Amino acid sequence: MTVEIWYGSRPENVGEQNVLIELYNFLQSQPDHYILVASFHAGRGHEIDLLILKANACFVIELKHAWNKLIGGKEGPWQYVRPDGTAGMLGGGRNPYRQIRDSSFGWQAWCRDQIAEIERVAGQKHDPKQFEPFEYIVIYPDIPSDSQINIGEHPVKAIGFPQLRTTLVMRSQPTLCLTREELQAIPRLLQLTRWHIEPPSDTVKLDKNDYKPPVVRMLVARGHNLSALVFHLEKDAITIGRDPQSDFLIDDPSVSYNYAEIKQVNGRWIVHDLRSTNGTCVSFGGDPGMERAIEGQNALKNGSIVRFGQASYTVLLSE
Repeated sequence: MTVEIWYGSRPENVGEQNVLIELYNFLQSQPDHYILVASFHAGRGHEIDLLILKANACFVIELKHAWNKLIGGKEGPWQYVRPDGTAGMLGGGRNPYRQIRDSSFGWQAWCRDQIAEIERVAGQKHDPKQFEPFEYIVIYPDIPSDSQINIGEHPVKAIGFPQLRTTLVMRSQPTLCLTREELQAIPRLLQLTRWHIEPPSDTVKLDKNDYKPPVVRMLVARGHNLSALVFHLEKDAITIGRDPQSDFLIDDPSVSYNYAEIKQVNGRWIVHDLRSTNGTCVSFGGDPGMERAIEGQNALKNGSIVRFGQASYTVLLSE
């Protein structure tokens, strides 16, 4: 079906780029829809190398690159041994087993925190335990045959990249069933960037100049927990403030009771300040350093930043 790649930061390592390229090309021919999420943070945990999602499985992956014999276990640094017998530390001396365990715990904690937002997309309930991932240390391009890796088989398994491709297709979690909308909501909730490789095409070939990304309508919180992480603009007029009756409640002293309104006028989204105490600030182009307090109202576009008191949001109107 289709494959999407999202990232927190674009991988600069050539080996990581090769993994994404090869997975993208391989998974294109598979019947499932896959989401590849690279180099990102889930909550306050350390950076996760790779998360792969499909409707009935989650995979958390720690990527390592090695061409020589590997020696390693659950504790301490892993070593690679060159043909001449000299050794070095893999990955700067950090233990891959501990790294993948930390990544898995971070991912599961994030899912527990965001389960309500994920459920909201398709209106179905999920048990956060369903998001417990398969955990793999993946060696690219493959695990050298004479390696000595002693970490057992559960919960973490060390495999070579060729085995990963088979694993992604074959393994599933019977209790998990995510819609495509839920799959696509996860990287958005993580506030990641989609890597647009090429416009989608069905039976009709699209001219790239005619391609328009799918429309979304939401505010995404920027680095604070003063409100819901994501607020969907489901009505043409949205009230914002500390009033519990507001469409978008922001419960913070810096936010006036009736602070602002966002409404759609002639196809454009307009933010209107309701004489709030601290004023509404907008960066139309999305540069936080260029924000300014508005006088009355201001138009918004995809990527604009709007701030109400201490609560700042990115406006997303298309992927």
